[in-house]
Amino acid sequence: MTFDTNYFTVPIARIKDEERRSKLLKQAVVKNLSLNEIKAAIKALTPEVEPTPEKGLVGRLGEIGKRLQKSETWGDRKNRDRIAKLLDELDKLTAANE
Repeated sequence: MTFDTNYFTVPIARIKDEERRSKLLKQAVVKNLSLNEIKAAIKALTPEVEPTPEKGLVGRLGEIGKRLQKSETWGDRKNRDRIAKLLDELDKLTAANE
């Protein structure tokens, strides 16, 4: 059986732990895993990194901003005033930390 070692080693090389990398490479060769199966195995070995609270909040702010731009909320004066008040609060909070 011949195979292109780059086919296996390129995604597997991203695994930093040498023991895990070696084990997965052997498994890929023995079981003749497809590239998608190798990538799935790598993903299973790699722990999910949770975003920091700050990044989560920044992402949330970005999503809210996008929704506001697309929203028809601006047509209602009461909603528009409330949004302006909340933006003023955010502005004050961020200006105080500069």
